[in-house]
Amino acid sequence: MDSNPLFKKGYKPSVEDMEFVVNNDQTLKEWAENVILIDPSKRLDKIVFLDTETTDIKGYTISIALIEYCLSTRSIVSEYYREINPLSAIAEDAISVHGFTEEYVQSLPETFKDISQDVIDIINRNDCVSAFNAMFDISVLIRDWERLEVIPPVFQWIDPMERLKTQVDARNVLGRKKDAKLEEAAAFFGIDTDEGVLHNALFDTQVLVNVFTKALESYEQ
Repeated sequence: MDSNPLFKKGYKPSVEDMEFVVNNDQTLKEWAENVILIDPSKRLDKIVFLDTETTDIKGYTISIALIEYCLSTRSIVSEYYREINPLSAIAEDAISVHGFTEEYVQSLPETFKDISQDVIDIINRNDCVSAFNAMFDISVLIRDWERLEVIPPVFQWIDPMERLKTQVDARNVLGRKKDAKLEEAAAFFGIDTDEGVLHNALFDTQVLVNVFTKALESYEQ
C-alpha cells in the first residue's frame, strides 16, 4: 500500500471529506422513509456497521468490528473483527473502559497496516457506513490511515445516535435531552445487553444492528 504524494504537500484527511447521508434535522425515521422505505430500485441496500475501541479519545485503533448488512432482507451478510497492536500507548481511562492492556496489545501480531486494505475493501463494497457516534469512529480510522499516508476511501455515513435522539428521548441528571448511549437505545427497543460485554467492538456492533433493525420495523407498523 503506497503512500500518497498528497501527504507530502500537507494534505490532511478529515470526516468533512466524507458524504453525510442525512440532513442534521432529520430523524432516523425520516431518513428511513426517504432512503429505505421507498422504491427498492432507488434505495440503499448495503450498510456496513462499524465500531472501534481505541488507545485514547483521540487515539488509534485497538479493535475494530465491521458488520455487513442487507437492508432488503434485514440480515447480516458478514462479520469482520480484529484486535491489533496500535503501536501507541494506551491511556489509563481507556483501559478502564475496554480492558485492553499494553502487555496484551503488544503481543498481537497484526497492526492497522495489516488490516487497512480489508477495511477499505469492506467499506467500498457497501453503500453506506453506520456507527453509533460515527464522528468518533470515522475519525479514528482517518488517523490510522493518515499515519500510513494512505488516502481514506470516501463514503456515505449515518449516525443513528444523532438520528434517534427524539425517539429515544434520553435525559441527563438535570432532565435535559442528550444523545442516547447505545445501551439506552437498546433498552428503548427492548434489546438485551450485557454490561460485562459492552465496549467490545463486535458485541456493540451487533447491538447496533439490532437497534437499527428494530427501529426500521417500528416505522413500518
